[in-house]
Amino acid sequence: MIYYADKLQITLSPAANRDAPHDENGRLQDA
Repeated sequence: MIYYADKLQITLSPAANRDAPHDENGRLQDA
């Protein structure tokens, strides 16, 4: 659950996602 919460927080953070890979829906791709 902690991992999920961290991933969700990262997904909702535009600054963190600015250079991260996204799929066509704008979601972070799993590494």
